[in-house]
Order: sequence, then C-alpha cells, then structure tokens
Amino acid sequence: MATIVGGFAVSHTPTIGFAYDAKKNEDPVWKPIFDGFKPLQKWLAEKKPDVILYVFNDHITSFFLDHYSHFALGVGEEFHPADEGGGPRALPPFKGAHQARAAHRLLAGRG
Repeated sequence: MATIVGGFAVSHTPTIGFAYDAKKNEDPVWKPIFDGFKPLQKWLAEKKPDVILYVFNDHITSFFLDHYSHFALGVGEEFHPADEGGGPRALPPFKGAHQARAAHRLLAGRG
C-alpha cells in the first residue's frame, strides 16, 4: 500500500531550463523563481520519496495535433528530454520505474 506524501504544482515557465543551463540562478529576473524551489528541494531531500509521479505538458514534442491526447501514461524504460526550441539540453534521459506495473495498469484499464 502506498502513502501519498505530497502534491506539488508550479507555474508554466518554459524557459526556466534554459535559464538554469545558462547559470542565471542569481540573475535578478530569475532569482525569485529559482529561490521559490528551495523549500521544495529541502522537503524532498528530507522525505526521500520512493516514487514521483511527474505530470507535464508535451509541447507537441512526442505527439502532434493529429493525435494529441488529453492524457498519456509513459510506460517506457527511459524518456529523453525533448528539444523545446532552444536546442537539445545536456540532460540524461529520465529512467522509467515500474514499467511492468505501469503497463499492467494501462492494459487493465482496457476492460
């Protein structure tokens, strides 16, 4: 049985990744945004959750307008960061966790 320890949301700030890559953490425009994440970073470090369910907007990087689902469940072994218009970022792929469980839940819902 799982225990949900939190739920978090953040404003849509599509250029934050590029600002982070450019080390603009102390830039007066970006500093308040980056500082806003510090309490959450501390909280997550203390709680050490086993699983994080991450929900995000696809930005038409994996799907296109002819098949743009309202909701999709990723069940792959890994997920590569998409180029959102500023060039590919130097980030490793996200590792998928519990692929068998995710696929089972997806297929079980097809009743």
